[in-house]
Amino acid sequence: MHLCFLRHGHAEKSGVLYNSDQLRPLSAEGRNEIENVGRHLKRMGAQFDMILSSPLLRARQTAEIIAEACGYQKPPRLEEFLGGRFNSDMMAGEIEALPKEATLLMVGHAPSLDKLIAYLLSSDDSTKIILQPGGLAWIETETPTLRNGVLHWL
Repeated sequence: MHLCFLRHGHAEKSGVLYNSDQLRPLSAEGRNEIENVGRHLKRMGAQFDMILSSPLLRARQTAEIIAEACGYQKPPRLEEFLGGRFNSDMMAGEIEALPKEATLLMVGHAPSLDKLIAYLLSSDDSTKIILQPGGLAWIETETPTLRNGVLHWL
């Protein structure tokens, strides 16, 4: 299983216009950075069997931009477990239920993606990962709950 984790791009700040965290869209800067990520992934020949996204607006927008850039023909699948409120054990269990031979893109949020990536790579919780907005990590693993993934790039 190949897992590509992408943190959504920079989002608009919370405030009068966006008083609900779930409704904050990508900012102009965030849209530009994700379009740039999409161009790089396309140049690399990245092809995804499945694109999963947090249901929050900024993550959905990020997933849609990448899907278009990489020629992914279906709408990204919305998954609550990528919404930022779940622990790594539960998230790894959800991933383990996905197709084993797939290349998956998962779009989500900090710090849950950071913690999940570290969880997949190390069994002792000493590994620390920080994905910046628009940051990517690519991990290969056969069984996510075994916590013995291989980080190919960050």
